Parts: sequence; C-alpha cells; structure tokens
Amino acid sequence: MTGESRPTSPSRTEAVRRETIEAYRARYARVYRRRWGIDPPGRRIRRIAFVHDGPGNAEAPRLRSLLEARGAAVEEWWPGAIFAPPIDGEWQGLFLSAADSKDHEARSLLARLARRATEKGAIVAAAPQAVSYLAREGLLRGRMVACPPVAEEEIARLGAVPSRTSIAEDRGILTCSGPERIGDLILALLDVLHPPRREERVES
Repeated sequence: MTGESRPTSPSRTEAVRRETIEAYRARYARVYRRRWGIDPPGRRIRRIAFVHDGPGNAEAPRLRSLLEARGAAVEEWWPGAIFAPPIDGEWQGLFLSAADSKDHEARSLLARLARRATEKGAIVAAAPQAVSYLAREGLLRGRMVACPPVAEEEIARLGAVPSRTSIAEDRGILTCSGPERIGDLILALLDVLHPPRREERVES
C-alpha cells in the first residue's frame, strides 16, 4: 500500500548495528591513543597502510572513511606525497586503490609497494581498479583472483586464476569481484588480520 514504510530486514538492521558499534569503538580508540599514546586495553587495533594513486582518486576519501569506521588505524600515502611511503612502518595490512588515471608510472610503483608488502608478511587488499596493475607486475601469477567479469580474460592472460566468488584470498592477497564489494573487501582484510573473538561475532 502507498504511504506505508517497508520494514527493515533483520540482516540489514544487524549490519547497521555492527557498523555503528565499530564506529564508536574506532572513535574511542583514536581518542585513547591521542591522550595516552598507546592502544586502549583489550583493543586490537588493525593498522592499515592505505595507498592510492594520488589526490585525483575521487574514491580515496570514501575508502579511508570505510576503513576507519570499521576500526582501522589508517596511514595514507600516494606517489608524489612529500612524506615517505609507509612500507617500512608498523602496520599489518595494505589497502591498495587506483583510479582510472593514465599515470602508469604511479600504478607500477603501487604494484611494487604491494610486492614488498607481501614479502614482509603483510596482507594486501586490492580494490578492483588495482587488480590489473598487480597482474601486469606478475604479482598475481598463479593466484586465485576475484575481479569484475569484464576483466577476467585479461587477468587470466596475465597468469592469474579468475575466481567466481565475491571475495578471494590467496597467499596474502585479497581481491573482490567489483566496486559494490569494496565494503566486504575491507571487512575481509580486517578479519584476516584479527579474526573476531567468539563474543565479538554478530549472528546473521
């Protein structure tokens, strides 16, 4: 009937509740670190290096906000930034994004940073736009990779193994099947770094 609001599904309500709780936890952790210089007791902070191809990446602010809203302490960097890349910092994960620019030199640098990250044992999550550049650098050869259907042929030609799943993880590299799965990719990255304890899991 017109004029009546549709009830919110239980799964959607639970997802909103989880995001709200994570946002409050992240805010508390940031305030605690600012005041005392250390992580709050019992709080497992996921430190993420967020690397993208520059200020022209319109998605970068949204992706950083998603990472922080889900409890990550984020260190941001891009080629040409006046500060040094975070590759040698104390972080556990690398989130790699790339917009549809023509700066192939910057893209190649991002792929090399991702290679160094895997060599030091960090977990790399690559947004869909960055997957082809990782593949061209040979970083995805022999790995299962989730990517948009239109990219499967190119990915396979470069030695990767296209996966039909929405999220794929193979030897420390996480990928997703499309931009609509970015939120799931971020959650997968954080969960791989620190799997939720039993009491922290939310029943679906």
